[in-house]
Amino acid sequence: MKIFIYEEEKIYRDRLQNLIDDFLAAEEIKPLEQCIIENDAHIHKLMTIMSQHNIYFIDLENDGLNIARTVRDLDPLGYIILLSQENFDCKAIFNKKISALTLIHKNDSFDFELIDVFKYIARRYKQVRKIDNVIEIQSKPNQLTFVINEIVYFEASSLPHKVWMYGHHRDIEFYGTLSAVEHASEQFVRVHRGIIVNIANIDYIDDSSRVIYLSNGDNVRYSQRSRKILFEKYHTFQKHRNRNRSNKKRV
Repeated sequence: MKIFIYEEEKIYRDRLQNLIDDFLAAEEIKPLEQCIIENDAHIHKLMTIMSQHNIYFIDLENDGLNIARTVRDLDPLGYIILLSQENFDCKAIFNKKISALTLIHKNDSFDFELIDVFKYIARRYKQVRKIDNVIEIQSKPNQLTFVINEIVYFEASSLPHKVWMYGHHRDIEFYGTLSAVEHASEQFVRVHRGIIVNIANIDYIDDSSRVIYLSNGDNVRYSQRSRKILFEKYHTFQKHRNRNRSNKKRV
């Protein structure tokens, strides 16, 4: 977990960083890396090398709303805290579908509200780590957190000891091995020596050409050796998904 800050006013940026450091020290929590967001393009670049499930403080002035929208697409589990100098149009925030944790005004209660938010996040983070649709993968020196359904497939990188994760909203290269990833979820199946796919994100399998068409528009080939386990897992998952859909319709 890292902390991202988009705040153009230096006085509030410094104040925010000091409050973060003081809170972590008081709670005896390991210091978290803090990254300053410069613009919308910068957050895209940062997230190609970062895990999900981060904390984001975003000032609504200038391009803040668009940056918050980008963050939500890239990090579905991220905690977004919006900052505003004055009363902001809440309808504009709602229309962007940001799902922010809260909106904090830069007034006399600024410090108190920030500390309150951090206490909530500390409690919530421990709970979310236990949710079934989240996995953590060790990538020295960090631990990466991913939402399983956001993962489309993994592929061995051309660089030694590195793996690519291709998702719906972003791709990320990290230190690791496919062997370490393969058993992180029941939804993962190795279809080739260098590829692991998430069966939840398979659109179609062309068995005549041994090609898997994936939900992000990519397609990968599978080996004859992996065919049996691939189809077993795929059909089992489809039956489970269809059963859940039928149950929801009855309700």
